[in-house]
Amino acid sequence: DTYFCRKYGLGHPVPDESRANTDAPFDVDVDGMMFLVDRMDAAKEDHFMSSFWTTGVWGTDWTGGSTFTKWSDYTDGTPIVDLREAKRTIRRKIARNPNLLTLGDLTWDALADHPDMLTRIQYGSSSSSPAIVTPNLVAQLLELDRIEIGTSIYTDDPEGTAEASVTYAAHWDDDALLLYQPARPSLRTPAAGYQFVWKTVFGTQRYIRRRREPLADMGDLLEIIEYWDMKITAPNAGLFMVDAAD
Repeated sequence: DTYFCRKYGLGHPVPDESRANTDAPFDVDVDGMMFLVDRMDAAKEDHFMSSFWTTGVWGTDWTGGSTFTKWSDYTDGTPIVDLREAKRTIRRKIARNPNLLTLGDLTWDALADHPDMLTRIQYGSSSSSPAIVTPNLVAQLLELDRIEIGTSIYTDDPEGTAEASVTYAAHWDDDALLLYQPARPSLRTPAAGYQFVWKTVFGTQRYIRRRREPLADMGDLLEIIEYWDMKITAPNAGLFMVDAAD
C-alpha cells in the first residue's frame, strides 16, 4: 500500500493592538500558539473519526444488541466476557494480544457503572473510599496496556453562526475500538495502523512561526504547519464495536 502526507496549515492573526493592550500574565502569542496546536490536534482527531471510527474498515465488526448485549443492559450485558472474546478474536488472527481499547464517553459511562465491573473492585472499598471504576483498573482487569476515552464534540453549523444557535454533537459517543499497537514501529510486526509524517523544512514534525503580516502591516500572523497521513496497516489487528451502549 502507499501513503501520502498532505500539508496541513492553520493561521492565527495577532493584531498590534491586542499585543499592546494585553496585561501580564496573559500572553497573546503563547495563547495563539496553544490555540493552533489544539486546532491541529482536533483536525487529526476529526480525520481519524471520519475515516476509521466506523464499520467496514477493520477486520471484524460487532454490533451491540445483535452480536452482543449492549453494556448499558445491566441485567444481561456481559462486558468482561465480550471484551475477552474480542481479544481472542484478534489474537487468533494476528498472534498478538490487543492492548489498546478506545471508548466513546457514553460507552465508558455504561461500562464504569456496570455491576460486573463494580463487583470486581468493591471489596477494597469503604464508606470513606467508595469503589470507583477507573480506566486504569479496567485495563488491568482486561490485561490491556491502556484505555482511551474520547470526549470531543463537533458541530456542522457554518462558521459565523451565533453561539446560541450552534448545535453540538458527541464525536465518539456509543462505540468502541479494540486493537493491537506495538511498543515501537516495525515493518515486521502487525499494527492496526500508523500516522505517517514527513519532516518540515526545519527538520521537525511540525513548526510554528510568527511573521509580519504584509497585507495590512498592523499585526503578526502565527502559523502552524505539519505533513501527515493516517493508514490502517493491519485490519485484522482491530475490532470495531458499534452501538456498544445506549
